[in-house]
Amino acid sequence: MTIDKITSHPDLKTILMVEETIQKMDYPEKTELWKALPKKVMYQTYCLIIDYLEQSGKILIDKDGRIVWTWNPKMVKKIIASGSKTEMKVFVTADNHFCHKNIIKYCKRPFSSVEEMNTYMINRWNKSVSKNDLVFHLGDFALTSRKNLYDIRQKLNGIIIIIPGNHDRRRVLKQSDFIVSTTDRIKIKNIVLSHRPLDIIDDETINVHGHIHEKQTSGRRINASVDVTNFEPVLIEKYFREATLLLKKRKILMQSYKTLNVFQCIFLSDFTKIKL
Repeated sequence: MTIDKITSHPDLKTILMVEETIQKMDYPEKTELWKALPKKVMYQTYCLIIDYLEQSGKILIDKDGRIVWTWNPKMVKKIIASGSKTEMKVFVTADNHFCHKNIIKYCKRPFSSVEEMNTYMINRWNKSVSKNDLVFHLGDFALTSRKNLYDIRQKLNGIIIIIPGNHDRRRVLKQSDFIVSTTDRIKIKNIVLSHRPLDIIDDETINVHGHIHEKQTSGRRINASVDVTNFEPVLIEKYFREATLLLKKRKILMQSYKTLNVFQCIFLSDFTKIKL
């Protein structure tokens, strides 16, 4: 909508109210958000605000019509202040289950306590990942309180993009300095990242996933759970090398990969749109 077609202007207080409501909700649809506003706003005025927020880059509307808050100046300032380069190392991991006592027994992890497990995984993470690197987390990060989740996140290096697993809560993750994917999968060239192993993938794709912990995967799937990676994130190049071998057996050419750009990852909500 162009400025010359606007007959009335919403006030700043109303715009801020819409912004705050978007950030509190879990990717609402347009009508759902309008109905959830704490004060009534004419729908025409509301649409003007949504158009403004979209054009100014504060929100994206994904392919399912859901509104995603993408404006993150705090993160940008943090990256610029740290001297981060536009290129970084990229890692993949899954299924840490920080603070989950029973996971030690369920998966026969070699720890005597949750404290020992948490400390070991944090140390392994930070030994590999620097503060300017990027980690794709494939879900089931922790089972704990919001405060404990935030505290653990602050101890970990890097920018974390997470595909929420069945034990994760999107709203809490967003409030704890994670970039939360709005999709259940992220495609980068011939690799599709997901929490659960995908039942259906096309002939030219390899699925890197979590969820199954120490169990073996099969077919064109690669398990990225910490239970099979010595409890540390793995460079994505390793999975591209494995994918190349799997596709080579099928005489399929692996698409070339180059390092991700940090700003693409901050502002894109539908990560399948990342162009490499």
